[in-house]
Amino acid sequence: MFNKKGLSLLEFLIVIAIIILLVVIVVPNLNTSRQKLALDRSATKLAQDIRWAQQMTMSSKPSEKSGCEKSYSYGVSFSQSDPDKYIVYIDCGETQGYESPGDDKLAEVELESGITFEITESKIDMLFIPPKPEIIFIPDVATVSIILKNRNDESKTIIVNKAGLVEIQ
Repeated sequence: MFNKKGLSLLEFLIVIAIIILLVVIVVPNLNTSRQKLALDRSATKLAQDIRWAQQMTMSSKPSEKSGCEKSYSYGVSFSQSDPDKYIVYIDCGETQGYESPGDDKLAEVELESGITFEITESKIDMLFIPPKPEIIFIPDVATVSIILKNRNDESKTIIVNKAGLVEIQ
């Protein structure tokens, strides 16, 4: 009887062909999945940062980084000129909205690579005024929609209304 202990050349080539086929199917989907995951993470991070500004306002405590003496209004600022980052700040000045150098920047948050946002205006600020906190949108609108997009044109929308409800769609 003939006893075989190895693979023949034909069996080896079939195994290699199957592996190549699987790689060709999986690799393109991997990049798409990474982009979708980056979009999901960025949307969640943005919603958390908006909620963080609300919580800091409700606590009515100044940040350790703050140079403000009286105002504990926190906000989030978006500018169409920088569609890959936003600013979380303490509003120190007499005017409402983020103004560098008058206000303290707590964080300048860069979105993940390949993720950008779109807004309806050239600049939008969400400012939370203690003690409730009352929310002010600059410019004055009923709701703010921030659309995050990835390179594959997939999108997530973060909607914030005047009651302070933050929603990811």
